[in-house]
Amino acid sequence: RDLTTEEGKIDYLLERLRNSQLLFIRNRVDYTGPQSAGFLRWKLDRLQTRRHIKIDTAQAFVDQIASGSRMSGQPYAVVLKDGSRHDLKSVLQNELDALESCLKQFPPPAPAPELASGEEPAQTANGL
Repeated sequence: RDLTTEEGKIDYLLERLRNSQLLFIRNRVDYTGPQSAGFLRWKLDRLQTRRHIKIDTAQAFVDQIASGSRMSGQPYAVVLKDGSRHDLKSVLQNELDALESCLKQFPPPAPAPELASGEEPAQTANGL
C-alpha cells in the first residue's frame, strides 16, 4: 500500500485496528480488533455507495467514520491494556498524526524517471 495516498492512509489505520489486541466498544458491545476494522470498512463502503458521502481523506475517515455511531450518537471507544478507556476517534487521530509526522520526516524516494523506448540507462562514474 502507498502510505502517501489518502486511501493508503485509511488502509493503514484499518490495518492497525485489525492487528490490535485491544478491546473496542461500539454501542456498549465489545469487539475485537478484526471485528472493529471490518465494521469500519463496511461503514465506509456503505456511506460512500448508499449515501453518496465522499470520504476522500484519512482525516475525513477519522472524523466521520471512526468517531461514533450514527444510530445511537455514542462515540466508539477503545480500552487499553491498563484498563483506561479512550474515544476511538482520538486514538486513530494519534495514529494518523504519527504517520503524517513520519512521512514528513522520512519522505519516500522519488520514482525513477521512465526511459524512452530503446533508451539505455545512463552509467555512473563507476560503471554501474
